[in-house]
Formats: sequence, structure tokens, C-alpha cells
Amino acid sequence: MRRYFGMVSVVVALAAGSVLSSHNPALWLLLAGLAWIFAFGLWGAIWQKSVWALVTTVVLGTAALYLWHRTLPMTAGVLVAVTAVIATISCRLARIRHPAGLRWYDGIWAAVLFVLASIVVSITQIGTKQPLGQNLPVLVSVYLLTPAIEVGIIYLVLRHSHILKEFLRRNYRGASRTHVVTGIAVGIGLTALMGIAVSVEQKVAHIRVQSNNPFLYARGLNPHTVLAAILVGLAVVVAAPITEEALFRGILFGGFLTRVPYPVATLGAAFLFGAAHMDLTLLIPLTLAGLVLNAVYRRNQSLVPSTVAHATFNGLSVILAVFVH
Repeated sequence: MRRYFGMVSVVVALAAGSVLSSHNPALWLLLAGLAWIFAFGLWGAIWQKSVWALVTTVVLGTAALYLWHRTLPMTAGVLVAVTAVIATISCRLARIRHPAGLRWYDGIWAAVLFVLASIVVSITQIGTKQPLGQNLPVLVSVYLLTPAIEVGIIYLVLRHSHILKEFLRRNYRGASRTHVVTGIAVGIGLTALMGIAVSVEQKVAHIRVQSNNPFLYARGLNPHTVLAAILVGLAVVVAAPITEEALFRGILFGGFLTRVPYPVATLGAAFLFGAAHMDLTLLIPLTLAGLVLNAVYRRNQSLVPSTVAHATFNGLSVILAVFVH
């Protein structure tokens, strides 16, 4: 059943990309790259050896990009290479099971897959005529599909470790009003902390911070594009906090805690959380945010408070961007 679901998913993704290509050709390339990621994550149960995932990704990816460009530019080669690595890792995680539970390096695999997927998304934007902030269809696609990528990665790692049901039960069951209130309070405090950290960077270190808030840099998100603004807002305020907390707190930080002391685990997980956003100007503020969210997760032994805190911070950032800036 899983293999048929994988086949259907890639066909649907490519078909959607083909339909949208009449309006914005860049979407075809974007969805094609993401389709490879999902397809080989799900098709991992088919291939007996990871090398087949590698070879098939290279062949299909090269053919698709050549048909689109009629040439093979350097960016296309990088895209094929990165997606091939993603396919190989995903295939191995899907094929080889470790019933011993979550281990410290499972979180690293998850973080690596997330960064590689982000690179794929970034490369697909290079060929567009407009920057991401001015290209509304691609902007919406990126912010909607990124949490979907994270869900795929989370599923692969948890299924690989045989702890999917246990992970969901331990981290989400028994959520209380106290968890929600704690999360909101921490989110408000986190907003102030991030603001202070960014100000210190700008005034003391003279670092020109480049915000990754889509409502600050995206010219297309205005009152005339209400649906697009709502979709991106939901992705930023709801989908991203849920998936990122499960990935970076539940899997990455939780995995580190099984092997190394808390100070080392929280510093390592927080740094990878900041680095995974691929913005050096925000590395220190996001690392600080990661430290706070790690502490909240460890204190409450639940992902609900840290997820609510993350959502509160993102929500306040969106409100400030829309009504203040």
C-alpha cells in the first residue's frame, strides 16, 4: 500500500506542477524537486539497495531539467545532486529499522535532510525572473510546502526508530491549560528576547539583519491578495511551529539527551536550529530562541508548551510586520 501511495504522490505533484507552469514556470521546477524528495522517501520500501534510489533520482532529475531548460546549467546539476543525496538517505532510513528507539544521531539525520530540502527549494528560485518576495505563487508554495517536507522527514525518522506512536503519545497526550498559558507567556518573552538580540547585533556588532519574515520583505502580500496572505500566515503561525518543534525539539534535542549531558545537548540542538534557517544574520538570535524552547520542552516533558510558544512568537512577528512596519 505504501509503494502505491508513493507512486500516486509523485504523479499528483508533477501533474500539479504542469498545470501551474502555464502561469508560473518556476513552480514546475519547484514541485518537481519536492516530488523527488517525497517519492523516494515513500518509495524507500521498494528499493532493495539505496543505490537504486540514487541512480533513479539522477536519471529522472537530469531528464526533467533538460526537457525544461534544453540545457543543463550548473544550478540544475546541483539540484540533481542534492535531491539524489536526499533520496539515498531517505531510502536508507525507510529500509533499515532500529527498534531500539531514538538515538542521538537520528536527530542529525533529520536536520541534514531538512537543510538539504531547503537547499533544493532555494535552488529552484534561482531561475525565476523576480526575487522570492515579489513572486507570489512561488512564495506561497515555499511556505506551504516547507512544513510538508518536515512532516515527511519526521515520519521517516520516527518510523525508522519504531517510536512513532510512542512519540505522539508522550509529547502531545495530556496537554493542559497550563501548557497553553506557559507557551503563550514564553512566546511573548521570546519576542522581547529576539528583539533585544537583533538590536544588539545591529548596534554593537554592526550586523545588518535580514529578516526572514515574509510579511516584511514580500511585496505581494498586501490587502489585495488576502487568500495568499492567509495561506502564508497559517503556514508561518500554525504549520511551521508544529513541524519545527517536533523536528528540532522532539527528535533532535530529545535524541541528543539520550547520549550527552543537558548543556551539550541544548547548545548543539539550539545551534543546529539556528543554522537550519540558513540566515547567518539571525544565527545568534535563533540559537538563543532554541535554547529557550529547549528548556521549555525539557521542563514540561511535552511539545505542547514549546509549540504554543513558537506559534505565539511567529504570530506576534506577523502582527508587528503587518500593522507596525
